[in-house]
Amino acid sequence: MEYTLLSDFSEDDLTGLMDVEQKHSGIEPYHEAIEARKEAVEPAFTTMNRDFCSEDAELREYAKPNNCSLSWVTMIVNAGERALAMIGGNEKLSAAFVKQCYAREDACNGLDMAAIAEDLKKIGLVSETEANRVLEERGDLCYIPQSKRFTFKVLKAEGPNRGGLMNLIGEGNPVLTLLSIDLNRLRFVKDMREENVTLSGTVFHPSLYGLVTGYVKTTEEVDGYWVVEGTPSPCESVNVKVPMRDNETNTNFGGIAAYAFAIQPTHVPTESPTFQPTPTPTPTPTPTPTPTPTPTPTPTPTPTIASPTTVTPSVPTTRTPTLFPTTISPSITPTHQPTTRPTQSPSTPNVNGCWSAGIPLNATEIVIPDNSCNEEEDGLNLREYTNLKRLRVGNNCFAKSESVDFSSSDSLLESITIGMNSFMGGNSNPDNVLRINGHNSLIELRIGRYSFSNYSLCYIESAGALEVLEIGNVNEDSFNFQYGSLKLTYLYNLKSVAIGNKSFMYSKYAFFMSVNDLESIQLGENALQFDNDYDQSLLIMDCYFF
Repeated sequence: MEYTLLSDFSEDDLTGLMDVEQKHSGIEPYHEAIEARKEAVEPAFTTMNRDFCSEDAELREYAKPNNCSLSWVTMIVNAGERALAMIGGNEKLSAAFVKQCYAREDACNGLDMAAIAEDLKKIGLVSETEANRVLEERGDLCYIPQSKRFTFKVLKAEGPNRGGLMNLIGEGNPVLTLLSIDLNRLRFVKDMREENVTLSGTVFHPSLYGLVTGYVKTTEEVDGYWVVEGTPSPCESVNVKVPMRDNETNTNFGGIAAYAFAIQPTHVPTESPTFQPTPTPTPTPTPTPTPTPTPTPTPTPTPTIASPTTVTPSVPTTRTPTLFPTTISPSITPTHQPTTRPTQSPSTPNVNGCWSAGIPLNATEIVIPDNSCNEEEDGLNLREYTNLKRLRVGNNCFAKSESVDFSSSDSLLESITIGMNSFMGGNSNPDNVLRINGHNSLIELRIGRYSFSNYSLCYIESAGALEVLEIGNVNEDSFNFQYGSLKLTYLYNLKSVAIGNKSFMYSKYAFFMSVNDLESIQLGENALQFDNDYDQSLLIMDCYFF
């Protein structure tokens, strides 16, 4: 017998700890038996030494008797750290980020396991170091750029029964689960690694989130068990062995197989991705060794090339962009020479205060510097700039802007270039939309890596002059519109589309209509791969290229 923190908790406290959002339906599911590939799996790791409380004053408060269930937070962090360790990482992840950015309402109620799986893919995790830096600067954890987050792939069992769970554990990835265990039994049980007995006692609904790290299969000769590690209180880790039922078709003891899934990392931040237009010169020799090698610099002897003020790479009278699908280098900020801040005379507006100071209304070019406009109230409204031809937004701008709407039938805007990590949009609000409508002069749109990563839709319509659309970098992880869909309509002059690695990765649909002149579509790895959890569709209409 070993006393734990829970020995100080009252019956009411423990009842509250066991009351989490996920509830059983009351109907025992049936799934055909699955043959286990291994009779036993010895735990390859432990989370018992992970200390969540010594450096976190907020979590230390939960060492006192309370009824707040946070085992879901520590389960997620422990699983993420183990998944990273399996690929050579040694990163401590932030529990504060999970608690703040995953919880829909009251964090003390936990989350259902489907939401946790979705959030590990979509929101990801961040390091304690990065989270602490943001908190010290009084920033918002939930607006940490996607480039600094770890994201994960979810692996499901063949079926919600013991054979399915055993095989999932046997693959070696961290397995997250939620089981219905009576926490009263954990008042005097902490570490059963050296014990030869099991801990019984279930409750009707799920109560404890944890990792299943191993098992011994129950047979006629052997009383088997599951090994589960979790933290009923953030400051108290437990390792328990719970009985494995000799049943092949149900969810087994405490519903342990009902909600289980494993994870693997899909994206690991580079050490300093935020300000690098060409991050980590890894083996991507083709797109970036020379500055725009093939965009047909000479074959079009039009006067535009000679103009020092109009240096947009694809402006040569709507012909050149069709010839360079292989040298697309999004996020290299192709329009390098725009004048920084034009100083003409008419009055300046007093909106858009984070960037508009000193920019007159008849400006033809606007450059918004890196790291600008990252407060809640900051927005980008260009309607009063009726002479504007070129817009360039730097890296790390408009982090909290949740919708961007460029809609105008009389705009002169010819070029939009947006840097990296801009317009992050929080945590995938379905209302986060980039909309471009009616810009009849717009010739090129280039968006850098990680920008609009949490936006749900990229919608470009009736931009009849648009020739070049580049979103991310086809040779590097980009994560633009990671869960967003793509809708392109009535773009009659569109010649080339390039979409970077992992952009629109979990898109529900991609819609191309009336893109008559489209000649080239380049997709990076996992771009537009669609989301298996939804009905997906790819619709291409009025496109002679196909």
